[in-house]
Amino acid sequence: MNRARWLYRIQQVVRHLLDRPAADDDALAAALLPPPLMALFRGMSPSDQAHAARVCRALMRQGYDDPILLQAALLHDVGKAGGVPIVYRVLYVLLKRFAPRLLETLADRTAPVARWRQPLVRLAHHPAIGAEMAAHAGAHADVVALIRAHQDGRECPPHLHEHLAALQAVDDAN
Repeated sequence: MNRARWLYRIQQVVRHLLDRPAADDDALAAALLPPPLMALFRGMSPSDQAHAARVCRALMRQGYDDPILLQAALLHDVGKAGGVPIVYRVLYVLLKRFAPRLLETLADRTAPVARWRQPLVRLAHHPAIGAEMAAHAGAHADVVALIRAHQDGRECPPHLHEHLAALQAVDDAN
């Protein structure tokens, strides 16, 4: 990992520790999300809510106004809701970089998951978990598809490729 990437990761940790939603983040989400999806947004950690609102606003500044994309932006990390302490986020990044096979073993969703492994499973599978949560809450199928595909792009219907590329670019930058 090059120096710039390490600095970016350090910035992510600091931002996660200090970040809180802006005063109008809840209003932005409430304007775009129906009540069952708004409940999901409010269940995210404060730093994840702030990140999601930044992603949504960045897309809006780029001229995107499709509610499907904006809802996906607000909920793309909802699969992390339920608790992912910062130490696990750091551990996840380190394992992904230096011991990906160990991470794969520890984050296996099919095996019985010990309590201490749950945050790693949640991080590794947050797109699928979030997509399931959004679908259960009644999200449009395209919102669910974007949430599911936002990390690796797999299983994204062709008609959503432009939205996915925009979401991924803004997510990576924020």
